[in-house]
Amino acid sequence: MVDKHAPLIFINGADYKAAQMFTLAHELAHLLLGTSAVFDLAFLQPADHAIERACNEIAAEFLVPSEILYRELPQQLDAADHAIVWQDMARRFKASPLVIARRVLDMNLINRHEYQTYYDSYLDGLRKRELRERDGGRGDFYQFRKSTPSVL
Repeated sequence: MVDKHAPLIFINGADYKAAQMFTLAHELAHLLLGTSAVFDLAFLQPADHAIERACNEIAAEFLVPSEILYRELPQQLDAADHAIVWQDMARRFKASPLVIARRVLDMNLINRHEYQTYYDSYLDGLRKRELRERDGGRGDFYQFRKSTPSVL
C-alpha cells in the first residue's frame, strides 16, 4: 500500500521463501511506481493490468536478471532435462524453479506448452510433498494397498 509517510507491504508468512521474495520484489516495484494493488498472482501468468505486468517484470528482472540467466543456462537447452536445469538455476538465483521457468518462457527459450507441462508437474510434486508432511511421513495404508498387487 503506497503511502507517502508509511508505505506497507504484506507478505504471506505461510508462503515458501522464494514466493515471499517474489512478492517482496513485486510490492517494492509498486512502491517505486507509486501504485497500490492487492491481487492474487495465479499461475505466475501476466496480469491483465499494465501496472501488474510491469511490477511482475521488474520483480522478475530484479530476482533473476535475464542477461545473467541467459549466460548461466546450458548451451543445449533443448537436450537438457528442464526440471533439473530449473532446479539448478533456482539454487543459483535463490528463486523458485517456477520463477526460473517463467523467466525462460519470457525470454522465448521454451514454449508455453513446455512451461505449462513443467508448471503442472511442479505443483503436483508440491501437493504430494505437502500430503507426506501432513501425514508425518507415515504414508497412507489405503493408497499403498491400492497400488500393490494382491497376493491372496
